[in-house]
Amino acid sequence: MIEEKKSVDTEQVTKKEVEKKLQKLATIKPQRGHTLFEVSRETGSIEEAEFEIMDIKFEDARDNRQVRKKVICKPGFIYVSALNKKNVIKKLNHEIRENNS
Repeated sequence: MIEEKKSVDTEQVTKKEVEKKLQKLATIKPQRGHTLFEVSRETGSIEEAEFEIMDIKFEDARDNRQVRKKVICKPGFIYVSALNKKNVIKKLNHEIRENNS
């Protein structure tokens, strides 16, 4: 019976270690009129980023502060703030040229 309990304890520990932790990587504030796009590193496809609306405190709502939104980050994607898809391509080309020089 003692050996059975030990194996159960180790399974619980490994499950706890596997849980993902949220890390704040960066803050992106798009300029007025801009949209946040996500670019796939593998395929190069450009799509609008998806947001999750966060709850706000009562004091923030009373002071007419904006709704807080959080980007749903996906692995393997780059996030770029731009006016449209054409400008996303320009910004990425500019970054590539700067890094190669």
